[in-house]
Amino acid sequence: MAHRPVLIAVDIGGTKTALMAADAQTHEPLAMERFKTDLKASPEETAQRLHRHATEMLQREHLGKGRILAVGAAVPGQVDHGGTILVAGKLGWQDAPFREQLEKVFGVPAFVEHDANSAALGERWKGHTTQIDDFVFLALGTGVGAGLFLGGRLHRGYHHAAGEVGNMLLGRKDLKKPPGEDSLDKHVGSPAIKERAGAPDHVPAKEVLEDPDAAKVAERVADEVAAAIINICSVVDPQLVVLGGGTATDALLTRVRYRVKEELMWKPELLRSALGEEAQLYGAMFGALGVMGRKEAA
Repeated sequence: MAHRPVLIAVDIGGTKTALMAADAQTHEPLAMERFKTDLKASPEETAQRLHRHATEMLQREHLGKGRILAVGAAVPGQVDHGGTILVAGKLGWQDAPFREQLEKVFGVPAFVEHDANSAALGERWKGHTTQIDDFVFLALGTGVGAGLFLGGRLHRGYHHAAGEVGNMLLGRKDLKKPPGEDSLDKHVGSPAIKERAGAPDHVPAKEVLEDPDAAKVAERVADEVAAAIINICSVVDPQLVVLGGGTATDALLTRVRYRVKEELMWKPELLRSALGEEAQLYGAMFGALGVMGRKEAA
């Protein structure tokens, strides 16, 4: 057991970071840890912190040190094909060669991808969409993003920014408002949900949406999520839309289904992620598997 080869999957969120170790052959999860994301840390500091947490986790679980074969990371920002994070607003990073930094610190091949894209990869690998070539993964959390899996492959867009649905405008009546003020992010991101309901910061947005006293907020959020899905489906016509992330509750899905059904002629199936909040981790692990055979970093 001490020499068991493992993969490390990372999901860096706007609030918390999740770390998973999995068997490199069976893909069985072996250990997991969550900790608060340090939004002030540089990419180099974040890579070093991830390595420290991963090493400590493996030692704590008696999985051995130095048996990591590859690392995969899901990050909240646009990522190019070389694993450079072009921009990650919540982290304050820009043009960060994060894949190279992970490989330097861990000493093994690394994979880096946008978090919503990672969630789509995870769902395609281990979730509802293993046989579906056209689907959208809508990630509802601190921010809002979408992974577009079209024609059997991820669609990243010319600027690697496809799926940034958090930028969708819900209707700007006053053109003098600051850019982004009426965006989907500012209405259905978890901080916005709590603010709209007058809930304390420590209360999860999921609980706010399930609170009968916040029913009006929950209905409005359902309206806005449904509007985003209707708009997305009108453009890309997916077979399935998967809702994932911390605020993708069953109650929200029920409300959204009803609204979408009434508006679209060609109706996609709507499901909650089979992988829950771990969809990004499984996508990162899938990516790590893909680079595992590459020559190890020096």
